Amino acid sequence: MTKILLVDDVPLSVDMQKSALSRAECEIFTAHSGKDAMEIVYRESPDLIVLDYFMPEMSGDVCCRKIKSDDSLKDTPVIMLTMEGTDADQDKAKCYAAGCDDFLTKPFKANDFLKKVEKYLDITVREY
Repeated sequence: MTKILLVDDVPLSVDMQKSALSRAECEIFTAHSGKDAMEIVYRESPDLIVLDYFMPEMSGDVCCRKIKSDDSLKDTPVIMLTMEGTDADQDKAKCYAAGCDDFLTKPFKANDFLKKVEKYLDITVREY
């Protein structure tokens, strides 16, 4: 089964992402810091990582850089998330410089989130 790791220090954000993925046939793992994310990445080898930019202990761009610099992980797609705001373009540039594969600005619609996920994974999203 496809594994997706959702990483965000805001529990509501993780819950919204999980809700959007509830119709997808995948196994979901969650972390609330970059440090916790790295532990799960090495233990579970997710097929996709959705990673918030602003987090405690280890920011998303630092975490992404660690993932992309590891030969065993570098091909794992990483979608970075950040808040809309005055520094959004600068944040986006930092995320891409860290090696992220794609980017999504919060707040986002569930369908936009699913389209990003489907871009990198061959998953089935059940219709209601």
